[in-house]
Amino acid sequence: DVSQYHNGQTQQEIVVNAPIQTVFASINNIQQIQPEEIKYSPIFTMGFPKPISGMTEQTDQGLIRQIYWQRGIHFQEKISQSNAPHQLAWTYVFTPQSFPKGSLDDHLEMGGKYFNLLTTDYKLEAISPTQTKMILTIDYRLSTEVNWYADVWTGYEIGRAS
Repeated sequence: DVSQYHNGQTQQEIVVNAPIQTVFASINNIQQIQPEEIKYSPIFTMGFPKPISGMTEQTDQGLIRQIYWQRGIHFQEKISQSNAPHQLAWTYVFTPQSFPKGSLDDHLEMGGKYFNLLTTDYKLEAISPTQTKMILTIDYRLSTEVNWYADVWTGYEIGRAS
């Protein structure tokens, strides 16, 4: 039985050698990510699938990002803030069909009993015409009997994988 819930947050700041408009457009339109393009993280050696694409599209419900990962995983991210080219934020939308059976370990199931991604927020600042500071903040929920350990592990892994 789950003993408690814990909301956590991880934040990463990086400098990208590209104009702010290019960085913003890239976040909205990420296609055909090759496995070798993804920074190493132990979470992938544990069998966590890698992302393939993320595309923002206009729908009747507003802006929605369509996300595809390996092993047939598909979910949506509902854009909550889009202030081009300075901010892009979303909440995660998982359905029972998002993760085909066997695509994730039971303890890694998104939106599941033990773990859920809640929100992601990108803030962009132009350093120069050719450099952009990107601040990525991810909020998540843990539900385990060892939240202190899982929180350290999750913060580390999300930070390395993003």
